[in-house]
Amino acid sequence: MTTPAVVWAAGFSPSGRLVVTAGDDQSVRLWDVTGPAKELPPLSGHTNAIWWAGFSPDGKTIVSASDDRTVRLQDVGELALASSAGWNAGTFTEQGRILVTAGDDVRLWAMDDLRAPRQLAKLPGPATVTAVALSPDRRSLALATHDGAGVPGRFLLQRWDIADPVAPRLLASTEVKPTYSLAFSPDGKTFASGHDDGPVQLWDVGDPRRFAEPRVLPVGDGTVWSLAFTPDGRTLVAAQGPDSSSVTLWDVTDPRLPGLVSTLRPDAGAVFKAAVSPDGRTVAAGSGDRNVYLWDIADRARPVRLAKLGGNPEGVGHLAFGPSGRELAASAFRTVRVWDVADPRNPVEKAQLTGFAATVNSLVYRDDGHTLAIGSSGVQLWQTNPDRVSEEICRLATPRITREEWERYFPGLEYAPPCG
Repeated sequence: MTTPAVVWAAGFSPSGRLVVTAGDDQSVRLWDVTGPAKELPPLSGHTNAIWWAGFSPDGKTIVSASDDRTVRLQDVGELALASSAGWNAGTFTEQGRILVTAGDDVRLWAMDDLRAPRQLAKLPGPATVTAVALSPDRRSLALATHDGAGVPGRFLLQRWDIADPVAPRLLASTEVKPTYSLAFSPDGKTFASGHDDGPVQLWDVGDPRRFAEPRVLPVGDGTVWSLAFTPDGRTLVAAQGPDSSSVTLWDVTDPRLPGLVSTLRPDAGAVFKAAVSPDGRTVAAGSGDRNVYLWDIADRARPVRLAKLGGNPEGVGHLAFGPSGRELAASAFRTVRVWDVADPRNPVEKAQLTGFAATVNSLVYRDDGHTLAIGSSGVQLWQTNPDRVSEEICRLATPRITREEWERYFPGLEYAPPCG
């Protein structure tokens, strides 16, 4: 293990799977040593040399002491996720008890304890994963994979049985055009794939062991970056750019006879990602003009723009609605903004999540509605409910400030410790 500066502290986690190092570079560095040592994303925050660092007895927290006269406590349970080569939080299964991560490999994680994710399985194969979708019954996983560098190389569409998450089984595989988006219909019988320079293909997957010949939606030029079915299964929403720069709504009531219903366009810029609310009434799309657009598609033939969310100087990347539909998360480079969209005509920004070491590549909500998995240089789990965040801060902020300490630091103010 090599670091860029003098190391003053090092130690093993209780499990022996991780090593922590710290020193003159002001960072706490973590290493996965289950095989050849692999550095995980570092923990930052100190402003001077770190003299000591170590794990708590349960292995879930790292304590570090620095010459900047601070001691920091940082949760590291989720860093197990960063030991995966995956940079995408693909999807949650089984009411949020299992998380699928994907990138340079695909792994399944037990999430019963969010502070200590536990790897259940790693799918074989060296291919990079470009898209992931989970079947409605949550028993099978669809993957688009790529085994070359750049666009050259083979793209494969795969279906995996994950009913037993410890022992996934490959059910079917077929070669396809470069593929960057996937979606299952709500009944699980139809599967949509979005490709480079179009088109969208609809596959009959009633038999999970094979991919039948697909039907083609002529969406025109431009890569199809995002696909989603409405909950009733009647409409497929496709986001496409940069050439088409639009979101199209397709009638797929009969997947054998799909038809274009309407087209949504931003004021300017190319569309990258889109998302559909859980009730199927609202579409959110991010545009190259650095805005997020919301449309009401209750009447899909006559969609109505509801709102235009600006203030995204670094552009708009990925989008995700929370399970209740009242919350919308949008990424912009290394920032995630969370909006209250209970009234979609008047969204209210409620949080900004920052501090990511690399561009945010994916967003997915857990079924509990207040845990957001964010894929960046690794996968991080964020709490989006302010009340729960406050409770967690108070749990960690012990002991409570005493009356004597209060009078010393806040003379003249009535004693009112922040955690009650």
